[in-house]
Amino acid sequence: MGNIPKSYYPELAIVCKKVREILSKYYKNPIIFEHGSISRSKKGGCCLEHAHFHAVPINIDLFGNLSTKFKSKKITNYLELQKEFANNHPYLYYETNLQEKYLFKLPDIVPSQYIRRLIAYKINKPDEWNWRTNPNFKSMKNTINKLSKI
Repeated sequence: MGNIPKSYYPELAIVCKKVREILSKYYKNPIIFEHGSISRSKKGGCCLEHAHFHAVPINIDLFGNLSTKFKSKKITNYLELQKEFANNHPYLYYETNLQEKYLFKLPDIVPSQYIRRLIAYKINKPDEWNWRTNPNFKSMKNTINKLSKI
């Protein structure tokens, strides 16, 4: 998301707000995160190189886990992702349930799907972090059915 055109950030904020509203209404207030890839060698924990946020409707806080391992910076808007990208640093972006936004500068490569691993560990499902080996189609189908009716 740090590489999208500057003019797209207002729309990104609108989309994230809408996603948050829908997930909060039908599930829980989500956390939002991104593994900020800079290049094929500076992946930031992503496994596929493309821009996307994860919105996970779950009541957990990962700030403590992330801030003890990486240097954090509180930000106020998504445009600040572009500044980190321009500095050529892979990053983790994390937005709490309370919409506090944080950037974590990564000094090195982190494991693939790093934040998904943290979530799986915190909910006592440490073997279910990998979407490739554990796609959970039943849950996906239920979500599609539920949200397609709104």
